[in-house]
Amino acid sequence: MALDNQWCGGIIFGLGILAATSAGCGIPSPGPKAASALGCSKEQVAVEDVNGYVKIASGCGKKDVLSYDGDKWGSLRERAAFELTCGQPELEITVLSNDTFGVTGCDRKAVYKYAPYVGVVLESTSQGNGPPTMPPPSDKAK
Repeated sequence: MALDNQWCGGIIFGLGILAATSAGCGIPSPGPKAASALGCSKEQVAVEDVNGYVKIASGCGKKDVLSYDGDKWGSLRERAAFELTCGQPELEITVLSNDTFGVTGCDRKAVYKYAPYVGVVLESTSQGNGPPTMPPPSDKAK
């Protein structure tokens, strides 16, 4: 169903801006941002809805999390590349839950969380990709 401005205006007047935005009024398609962030054509990108403001984009063997901040779509891949000082091709994004996302690359890990009205924010970082190493057993254990 196509939404026209009169219908969207009725929602804004009757239920508030949040309901209008959730109904799709005024939110641009995430497709162009997804294609740009993944380095693919729009035809090669699939976008999955997490909620009205967060989408999972995949294409060209990569994944990204897009969040809408009120006037544009932001890319977790682009943000993590800056915050981890790591090239985008080296980053791997994992969906941990509907609002939490892991990023690994360049021997670093980061966890990002979606915060309503804010967007995706850095929650924690760590060095190293592997599990903690355990010391070898002592000779006394034999």
